[in-house]
Amino acid sequence: MSEPTAFFAYPGVASGHASGPASGPAPAAGFLSSLPAADWTLLVGVAPPRRIRAGATALGAGEADRALHIVLAGLLREAGDGTGPAAERGPGAVFGERCFLDGTAAPRPVVAVTDSVVLRLGLVEFETLAAREPGIGRFLLFDLARVLAARAAR
Repeated sequence: MSEPTAFFAYPGVASGHASGPASGPAPAAGFLSSLPAADWTLLVGVAPPRRIRAGATALGAGEADRALHIVLAGLLREAGDGTGPAAERGPGAVFGERCFLDGTAAPRPVVAVTDSVVLRLGLVEFETLAAREPGIGRFLLFDLARVLAARAAR
């Protein structure tokens, strides 16, 4: 499998997180797109990639999985909520953020449309990573807030 950073190599987006999220606008779906390779290595060390077969449920409706899921490869679909269409999640996207942040159950299922690769960062793993590397933890939370703000604006 390729290095995780290869999935997030966006033209014109600077690397580095020392001063927080990248100063320029990052792609809306590019969660952690400017995280340096060394930091990706640390992240993958606590949240190894997992493969999800096409048709398999990555996160079930009503599932209380206190974890953040980062799509590295493939395409997943989060069912619509009755007020809008289903949301597709491809490389660089994140899902399960509400479960991760507040511990509530997933409101809608997320199913793999194609064979996919996803990092599952549980709350315990996040806390371990953030305790060891506070800069990465802070960067992850600010970038998650950026993604959620972009979704709320749509």
